[in-house]
Amino acid sequence: MARAHPSRPTVLYGTKGVSGGKRRVTLPVEFHRLIQPGTKVLVVEDLVSSGATVRLLTELVESLGGKIVGIGALWRRTKRSDVDGKTIFSLVSRDFPTYAPETCPLCKKGMPLNREFVKRRDERKPSTAEEDDE
Repeated sequence: MARAHPSRPTVLYGTKGVSGGKRRVTLPVEFHRLIQPGTKVLVVEDLVSSGATVRLLTELVESLGGKIVGIGALWRRTKRSDVDGKTIFSLVSRDFPTYAPETCPLCKKGMPLNREFVKRRDERKPSTAEEDDE
């Protein structure tokens, strides 16, 4: 992705998780030296739903002096096409509604959750950037 981008941004990755009920993003310390003031960074996600993880990662990169040159995603599953004024470019864009348990049509039908895709909170690794309480 970075090689194909015209600005030739730095390639690095962040890890994400949840700790204490809050979404967090960590940038491995070995990447901190790669982000100098003005370093061009392309943020790429596999799946963007609310944009919260992308927002945390862009804030983290910018706090280290990096310049976000773009946000890309393989799949954007929301109608939202930007995060904080930065356009999200995606290969697939399809809106899937998200429901609270009390309004979920499948929950009302008694359909069980597929546990194969659920990660237990205690298996998740804590991270360093955290979303604000709103």
